[in-house]
Amino acid sequence: MLEKALDENTYNEMTREIRKSVLSLIHENNTGSVFIAGNSVIESIFLHLPIENLAKYPFQPIAQGPFLLFLDKYPVMVSPIIGGFVGGDAFMNLAATIYMDIPKPYMIIDLGTNTETILVTKEEIYATSTPAGPAFEGYVSKGSVSYLGGIYDVRIKQLRENGEPVFTYKYIGNPSGLLGNGIISLVAELLRYNLVDCTGRFRKGYRLVNGKKSFVIDKENDVYFTQKDARELQKAIAAVKASWEILLRKAGIRSDDLEAVIITGTFGSYLSVDDVISLGMIPPIPRDRVIIAGNLVLGGLKLYSLDLDVYRKTHAILKMIKYVNLAETSEFTETWIESLSFKC
Repeated sequence: MLEKALDENTYNEMTREIRKSVLSLIHENNTGSVFIAGNSVIESIFLHLPIENLAKYPFQPIAQGPFLLFLDKYPVMVSPIIGGFVGGDAFMNLAATIYMDIPKPYMIIDLGTNTETILVTKEEIYATSTPAGPAFEGYVSKGSVSYLGGIYDVRIKQLRENGEPVFTYKYIGNPSGLLGNGIISLVAELLRYNLVDCTGRFRKGYRLVNGKKSFVIDKENDVYFTQKDARELQKAIAAVKASWEILLRKAGIRSDDLEAVIITGTFGSYLSVDDVISLGMIPPIPRDRVIIAGNLVLGGLKLYSLDLDVYRKTHAILKMIKYVNLAETSEFTETWIESLSFKC
């Protein structure tokens, strides 16, 4: 999206279309005012702010906000951007957790193609984003995306005599592809049954599909998962692990010190705590400290916009947040490589 938006004509058209959509929603719902939170790129395009800074080092937005503009006669408040690709949606995740008064230190992980990680300690707040890649969004050989529907949970019912797994699965809408949640549950199961080793190599139980090592999930709908797909997931998980490991180091605390890890986002809503722990996607803490919170952005936006006390608290800490640019962090590549193997 960012690369396309660098074209001036495309950029102007995107701004017009986004604003047109917002105005349409205003009219349909007879709304008097609007509050918006999104990623750094989308917010910048909506506000018609220059985005060239986001496409080059050090990848920072031109302004932090919060922002206020008018569409026709309607006031629109746009959430502040924390920094880099940690946008207004991540800030609203933070606002929601501040209202929840979670014991510190705790960590927020908003999983996705661009994963935002925030560490809240008693003294400081650290934030970063990491390019996890498209595997979390279902972009694999036989993947799907949420608005089209797909398989979101995969389990192994039993192993056949030849060692092949018999899969059961759950889906939303059409089961013709794997969603990111389904991919994570699938690989967690393959590891539990020792069909994949710690390095991510397929050990047994697979077939050759078009000459590629593959686990066939749903033969009728031609849904399968290849060795290359597993490698893409490894890269995504390693990027997430590197982000929270580096933040913990910056803060000088151990994972054992964390009172909670909060997994947010629509994608995270369908994840199993046991799966994310077994894959090492989050810091190693007891499972009762892991919170699958779903989409906190809307709740945080309501609180920030309508509760003066929450607004004051969150706005006061905005300038205090330490944004960690992983591109500038010397240990990121080394930590990412060390994190490529699955937790076994």
